[in-house]
Amino acid sequence: MMFVTTSTLLGAGKRLCRPLGSLAAFGLLLVLFLSGGHASAATKPKLAQSYTDFLTGPPSLLLTKVEKDTFTHLTTDLDRDVFIERFWAVRNRTPGLGANDFKEEFYRRVAYANAYYGADRGTKQGWSTDRGRTYVLFGKPQTTANFHGNQEIYATELWFYSNPGLPELPSFFYILFFEGDGVSGYRAYRPYIDGPEKLMRERGYSNQQAYQYLRNINPELASSTLTFIPGEPPDLDTYTGSMASNVIVNAVQGYSEMPSYVKQIAERTALLTRVTSRIEYKLASVNLTAFVAEQDGESWLHWQIEVLDPAEKWTPGKASFAVSASLYTQGRLVLQKSDTPEFPLSAAVAEEMGKRPVVYADMIPVETGKYQLSVSMKNTQTGVIHEASREFEVHGAADTVAFSDILLIDRHEPESRRRPFQFGGAEFYPSPQGYVVPSRGLSILYQLQLPAKRPSELVVHYTVGQVTGSAAAKKTFDEKLDLRTLDAAGAILTSRTLPIEELGPGQYRLSVRVEDPASAKVAATAISFTVPSEITGKPPVVMAKGQADNDQSRAAVRYERALCLLATDRPAEAVAALRQSWELSGNAAVRSLLDHLSAISSRTAGQTGGTREIKN
Repeated sequence: MMFVTTSTLLGAGKRLCRPLGSLAAFGLLLVLFLSGGHASAATKPKLAQSYTDFLTGPPSLLLTKVEKDTFTHLTTDLDRDVFIERFWAVRNRTPGLGANDFKEEFYRRVAYANAYYGADRGTKQGWSTDRGRTYVLFGKPQTTANFHGNQEIYATELWFYSNPGLPELPSFFYILFFEGDGVSGYRAYRPYIDGPEKLMRERGYSNQQAYQYLRNINPELASSTLTFIPGEPPDLDTYTGSMASNVIVNAVQGYSEMPSYVKQIAERTALLTRVTSRIEYKLASVNLTAFVAEQDGESWLHWQIEVLDPAEKWTPGKASFAVSASLYTQGRLVLQKSDTPEFPLSAAVAEEMGKRPVVYADMIPVETGKYQLSVSMKNTQTGVIHEASREFEVHGAADTVAFSDILLIDRHEPESRRRPFQFGGAEFYPSPQGYVVPSRGLSILYQLQLPAKRPSELVVHYTVGQVTGSAAAKKTFDEKLDLRTLDAAGAILTSRTLPIEELGPGQYRLSVRVEDPASAKVAATAISFTVPSEITGKPPVVMAKGQADNDQSRAAVRYERALCLLATDRPAEAVAALRQSWELSGNAAVRSLLDHLSAISSRTAGQTGGTREIKN
């Protein structure tokens, strides 16, 4: 089976590379990096008001992206009605008992929010305000404190909550609201962005002065201006707000895309699909996994998209797809890769494809910076398109131990070819849905990047505990890392399978702590996983795009790395990578582009701003 891969840059439909084929003028490249243009969306038929209210009204606070995308692609009112019925059924805590308590409680909260939290904004939609949204999603606070009578500070409210069920949040936390200008209504306070001085009516206070003033009014109020997390010491050296507190505000603003919530809805949807015949509409499941690893001193993004669409109807013959992956940084397109994989489809396989996830995997060279990966996968046999996006960051050198993400691994097999998720002679298959079968153990993969001053010893502590369980239910494992496997760039890749046979169905969290005994420095990260009551369905169909071992492939990699360097404002390094690409390929178009960029870089030497200073 042969896959044809192209590396392109979007813009006026012009292709810049077909592995190092014809290259368009460099001017187009710069226009794409410097412009923020986007294609206009196609006009869609107008929905009935009831469906518009579902998409943009209070239920929108609960709609996951997958659900929203699915609903907007429905073509009949009957399908929309069935979808909405299923939407509430999935969230019903007491299915089969008649009334949907969740739905009734949700709209009771909406009514309360509309009655009490819209007046200061001059709207009847109190549910859409920051206070209203918080009340609708998290319910009534455990305690509230109002600070309305002091003339020196804006009207302020401090709410205190216990965790509403999101593993990403601490067990208890505060949320603060204030009238930022005294006339525009209450908005959510962000400790890291706002700072104590934002609560003061009179300008000129420093954060330290404002904090001390607020402390005289109420120590709890003052502390919450720097951190929403009880027990987290406020920074009284710089009076800078806690970045960790942003997770709490983000959980309110983006509740429907919190990973644990998305996973919970996906699991309930799958369960409802198995146990009911009353509702026939089946939601598609789309998962995008992204994992950054250092290999031979260079950073690579390994990614895969997994699609399970029970509603698709397959016919025997040939399954073919059109896959497109677009990489962005700071809103600018870096590169786009496309592929058209296919495989034969027998009648027996076609019959069961609705139960088998389809996985496509690839790898992209990346450089230090923050990125967004957007992937679309079109089934050319059925015409159905599935999309997903994921943000990730490639970290540079640090003076402490740095973690990669943790990958949950479904299985691994020997593999010597250069392929996505291939490390140390084995190809690893991630578990995108986060399901773990206890009898097979908890298999994980992660990478550590060590500082230039190498520690002599590192101890790893693994802790597995149930999300809603007690400390006694936790299980721990300790080990010393074998630092002899460290590569020349200071990276060490670790794969482990932890025994968890005794775990029953439920939500769990794995935390990993790496300790340097000599310095007592600790680095930590964590990931959630699910032990389902049963595993149903078929194994996935996996299509992976490997890296050929020839100069042409290596030249394409250097070219893509040059685009990353250029997009992250490092033109000199981009020139070096582009020169390596030309030396490997001998492609005249690459040489022309290299000469063009070299000349521009020479003219702009000494200027700041990278590609923003380059003009044609």
